[in-house]
Amino acid sequence: MFKRWGRRWLMVLSVGLMAGCGDGGGDAAVVPPPATAPTITSQPSDAQVVAGSEARFQASAQGTALTWTWQRSNDNGTTWFSLANAGTTSPDNSTSFLVLGAVTLADHNARLRAVATSAGLQTPSSAATLTVSAQVSAPVISVQLVPQQAVAGGTASFAVTAVGTDLQYQWQSSRDGSTWADVAAATAPTLSLPALSTDADGTQYRVVVRNSAGSVTSNPVTLSVTAPAAAPAFTLQPLAAAVTVPNTASFTVAVTGQPAPTLQWQRSSNGGANYVDIPGATGASHTPPATTLADNGTLFRVVASSSAGSATSQAATLTVGAALAAPVITTQPLDATVAVAQTATWTAVASGVPTPAYQWQISTDAGVSFANINGATGSSYSLVVSAADDGKRYRVVVSNSPGSSNSRAAVLTVPAPVSVLEGRGWVAGGRINNTSDFLVTQRGAEPQVAIDRAGRVHVLYLSLSAQGSWDVMVSTSLPGQAGAAPDYGTPVVLRGSTAGPMLPDGLWLAPDGNASALWTEPFPCPNDPQESCLRSWQSSFDTALGTWGVAALATAQEVALLKGKVNDAGDRIAVVPRAGGSSGLPLWDLGWRQSGRSDIETLPLGTGNPMQDLLVPLTNLALDNSGAVVLVAVQVGADGAANLVARRGSIRTGLLGADELLETRSAPATLNGFWSNTAGQVVVLWYQDNGTRVTQYASTLNSSTGNWVTTDLGARSTTDVFALGALTASGDFYAYSRGNCRTLRRVDGTWIAAAALPADLCASNAQWAMDGNGNLLVVTAQDGRWASFDASRQALVQSFVGTAPTTGPGYVLGTRWNALPGTLLLADNGIGAFVSVNSFDALPTASSPNGDSRGPSFTNLWGIYFK
Repeated sequence: MFKRWGRRWLMVLSVGLMAGCGDGGGDAAVVPPPATAPTITSQPSDAQVVAGSEARFQASAQGTALTWTWQRSNDNGTTWFSLANAGTTSPDNSTSFLVLGAVTLADHNARLRAVATSAGLQTPSSAATLTVSAQVSAPVISVQLVPQQAVAGGTASFAVTAVGTDLQYQWQSSRDGSTWADVAAATAPTLSLPALSTDADGTQYRVVVRNSAGSVTSNPVTLSVTAPAAAPAFTLQPLAAAVTVPNTASFTVAVTGQPAPTLQWQRSSNGGANYVDIPGATGASHTPPATTLADNGTLFRVVASSSAGSATSQAATLTVGAALAAPVITTQPLDATVAVAQTATWTAVASGVPTPAYQWQISTDAGVSFANINGATGSSYSLVVSAADDGKRYRVVVSNSPGSSNSRAAVLTVPAPVSVLEGRGWVAGGRINNTSDFLVTQRGAEPQVAIDRAGRVHVLYLSLSAQGSWDVMVSTSLPGQAGAAPDYGTPVVLRGSTAGPMLPDGLWLAPDGNASALWTEPFPCPNDPQESCLRSWQSSFDTALGTWGVAALATAQEVALLKGKVNDAGDRIAVVPRAGGSSGLPLWDLGWRQSGRSDIETLPLGTGNPMQDLLVPLTNLALDNSGAVVLVAVQVGADGAANLVARRGSIRTGLLGADELLETRSAPATLNGFWSNTAGQVVVLWYQDNGTRVTQYASTLNSSTGNWVTTDLGARSTTDVFALGALTASGDFYAYSRGNCRTLRRVDGTWIAAAALPADLCASNAQWAMDGNGNLLVVTAQDGRWASFDASRQALVQSFVGTAPTTGPGYVLGTRWNALPGTLLLADNGIGAFVSVNSFDALPTASSPNGDSRGPSFTNLWGIYFK
């Protein structure tokens, strides 16, 4: 509040003057102009002063006979009261002055204004604020900072106590104690540092306190941040070590923890049952003293301890061996005599320190040079023997760090294999069509004959019954045990029809005996009943059941199926002609029936430019036991060139891949043979003019998903036709050329130069049969003499008998005809068969070698086993 200052009170007096005029002379009265309120022309300004000093305010206005009054408000302008005798004025009363002397802090925030009065009208000025501050005293730090310690992730706080007027604070930090930087937003007496990391450890802090009178800086203090307490943990375990006497080993660990743990190494001499401390072994590494054999098997470990806990490392084993010694072979590998397809094994024993390593080697040049055998690094080595291994030598090299030693070279002798054809001969035959029905044998209706791996023979044929029914018949024969007669079975009617003769189209066998018979049946064409259309029927033989299934339509199309395949899984596949080929050429579909299913799937082999050669789909179709399909054919390109192409697919997925070109030359390629096995391997022989000569080529697949590999087999003679061949289950290949009387072989993946065959096998009137292993059974058409040839031995097993045979088809069926008609078969187990259509009604005998013949007008079906 304001004090009364006696004489120093100043008062501004305002006098209002009024003037009136009247002449009373009867003239009209003069009306004075209306009074107007004064106008403030200069407002009072805020004042800021220190307690004990004076504050000054002034205001100016325009008006007539101005008077002034100063007013004060202590409640922010809500209520006002007048100050008596306060203020002075300028000589013309237009300005009023107010001087407040010796103000106190109680006058802080008071509001003051001047009120100008003229002609009884008042105008207040705006309010001015009086700010009173105390006397400023310089800052003084009364309580200094204290160093702080914290755990990572926690909070640290620093506080300073200072006295002075209007103090301001700024915290600073330094990593080196000489360069300081302000801490952002740190302007309070207390500094709080949350979520600390160990990176803040060692940082120094201080605070600068200042006001208008000066500044003062605190003493610097250090912040220590430690990691949280953590139990010891091993990041590196001690590793086992092996040394020889008297060498030493070293064991090392790495361990973490907070606080840093202490270490104590321990050892156990009883397999870990008890451990004892090793005096002085308290470092991260420990090296035991020189070793003896008694130290072998000692275990070492280390215990890490701290206030946060303890941990024990894994135990490391020290293996101590005898002093180094070069290898000495104490047991040498021995010579071996092992038959083809059997296993040969060699063993060697060697001593040495450290234990020697073994590496077996092979020599193919009588021991002049040896080469390592990949993967043969044990003390024994075994291999399955082939004929090509005869005479090879095998040894082992044993080695360790002090040296090495070679064993003696063991010789492998592979005797000539015993052929499955050994000791076999022809036995008395039997009639297959054991009814009085007429056997139909005209062109196109010849019996279809096949033999499986076990010697089971199927014959598909057509007969005409006395009732006029055309019957498709099948007969299944078994060779019987040694010394027992064959069982020619009872013919089964697969389907009968009176519409006309049906034609046996195909009889396909899988190696294990699954079979599929196919025949064509005429029926009235749907669009023209006067014409005859064809459709295919089929029946299947399941080895598990031993019976033929019910005949069923092979395809819904009104066409005849062509040749196909059947596999050991029971899947069946065939090539189906389809109308609509470009330029009148046929298109082909692939039709199949999976095992256990009755529905038929079909897939086009090509459109626009398909595989064109009509004969190719009849033979060049492969089906393995996984359902993979390979088809190789000659394709006529848009330029008219004949290209050799392949297509691969799977009946499991129902997909067939794109054409794969097997040759890239412009000259036409000519197929010379196609063979496959149940493992998905394929061999294609073909020849082509390569610009220099006509060359024989072989394209091979080692699996249905592998890559084609083409091999140049050399110049081809025009008489080199490999019409007969076999791809064995193991991938070996044998093919025979009758024109050049030679054999072409691929054994163990290697093509072998062509070799001559015995000349008698290639007689022009000889009939050949080949099994799945490449063995041959040959019969002459003149009189039925015969021979057998073993493929792996490349040698005759049984040569031709003399001119007056007492065995063989010629003897059994007589020699009445100059040519002996029939089909020759050979199974993988060495059992063969000869199925003949002839006019004999009874078997020939020694006294009647021509048998009982009713002449060519009546025919019977005979089977003779070679067993």
